[in-house]
Amino acid sequence: MGRKAVVRQDVSCPSCGSHHVVKCGRPLGRQRYLCRDCGRYFLGDATYHHHSKKLREEALKMYANGMSMRAISRVLNVPLGTVFTWIKRYGGQKLSCGVRLRSWSRVVLLLRLLMRCGLTCTRILGLFTSGRSVINLSVKLQA
Repeated sequence: MGRKAVVRQDVSCPSCGSHHVVKCGRPLGRQRYLCRDCGRYFLGDATYHHHSKKLREEALKMYANGMSMRAISRVLNVPLGTVFTWIKRYGGQKLSCGVRLRSWSRVVLLLRLLMRCGLTCTRILGLFTSGRSVINLSVKLQA
């Protein structure tokens, strides 16, 4: 026999917004609920902090440029665990950056630096303008 669903106006699912929820235990003294519509569990008194997509992309760009996760956490005022989760979850997405180099011999040094930071270069495109090389790199994060 399943639990009887209770429609509560004061509690709603943070994922789908439904009021079709059921009480489902009290771990550590906090009421836990089960949403009957989407099947997710959530805490009734918890506050959920959502960060913008722009902030997440900024963190990924900082990481791609060689900044440490701890430094990103301090600069963006985001918990270190959140930065780690973003890099782990969204790190496989491609980021692009443009780098100006004076000679192709420095490309090798740049690629070594990218490897040290845990990044892989998926494509190199060279453009020549007035004696200087402009190299656009498509960089993929390896988390």
